[in-house]
Amino acid sequence: MTEGEGTPFNYIHKLLNYGYVVSKNSKTRSSIRWSADEKQMYFKGRRLEIQEWKRFVHSLLQSAEEVMSRELLFRRDDLIPNVNLNNIVEDPCREDAEYYFMLENAEAMKTGRRMLLSNMKKTEAWNRFVKIERGKILYAEEQVNEYEHKVMEFLELLCCLCIMTCGQSGRGTEITSLQYKNTMSTIRGILVEDGQIMLVTEYHKSQAVTDQVLTGLKKHALTKQVKIIPRFLPHRVSQLIATYLLYVLPFRQMISPETTRHPFLFGDQKGPWNGGRIGNILAKESHRRIGFRMTLRDYRQISIAMDRKFIREYDFDDLDEDDDDDEEEGLDTAHDLIAGICLEYSFNVKDIRRIQRRINMHDYLDCFDD
Repeated sequence: MTEGEGTPFNYIHKLLNYGYVVSKNSKTRSSIRWSADEKQMYFKGRRLEIQEWKRFVHSLLQSAEEVMSRELLFRRDDLIPNVNLNNIVEDPCREDAEYYFMLENAEAMKTGRRMLLSNMKKTEAWNRFVKIERGKILYAEEQVNEYEHKVMEFLELLCCLCIMTCGQSGRGTEITSLQYKNTMSTIRGILVEDGQIMLVTEYHKSQAVTDQVLTGLKKHALTKQVKIIPRFLPHRVSQLIATYLLYVLPFRQMISPETTRHPFLFGDQKGPWNGGRIGNILAKESHRRIGFRMTLRDYRQISIAMDRKFIREYDFDDLDEDDDDDEEEGLDTAHDLIAGICLEYSFNVKDIRRIQRRINMHDYLDCFDD
């Protein structure tokens, strides 16, 4: 089965390599064009206003925050509590089964449940949700099912936000297969680094051939074929994930003991969500909010074009160190963050460029600041 041997595999392998080189060196007509002022994109004969794209992201963010506040936290002010991620110092190499960053505070689970019960008592939801029989608190099954439905609605919006704000996104399954906690055989891919949520995924080159989905990060030494891809989320999206893990998830497990204890942030007892589910919600939301129906495949092509046009054209290394312009505040901190991350995870120069572009993407979408 080695190259040069008279085997069927040798012939197939050569054809595969030949096709790969030809596809990389061949150019086809682009499906994306730009207006002269670069304020409009033409994608497969359809017009997309760049400002509409930004408003779409902010609209998704606002909807996710409203669902979180009103439906999941039982608040009336459309606000979510601020989780101080700067106080969390996480060991990325910790491999204890079931561990994730919220467990750094031993009382985190109890605190989350108490807050939601306290909020619920101030609303009419308490009478619908809670029944007391023989001194025991029981939860109405119908209300529990309705709450679970709202949780799924929130997680679908959150998944779209993670894909659209983490910089250049990978495949849908690359995000949906993220684990928020360790298992016996894999380590989590959602971490806190310097007050910011970081998504860490693996990419193995055989995945592109076999189309297999990697779930979780392997605990042991990685081969040279495995690429570690870091992605950072802006403050408001980071807060949504932290709030869900600190308050909503413990409450779900309390009101419904049957809630699956799977490790996936976006998944169920059958495993991570498939790309089709995210593609459907993205297409529905984009058509409803900006009148531009966009599938997951469409989004990847559009985001690559956005990245090349608006993100890669400037870089941290091009900035004058003595420039005190307001738009460049905090970039020194970003430099320090990048340096620390690369030392911690042994990322290479290409990874540094990826991190820089993701921070640039947050700035471009106007969600860099708190």
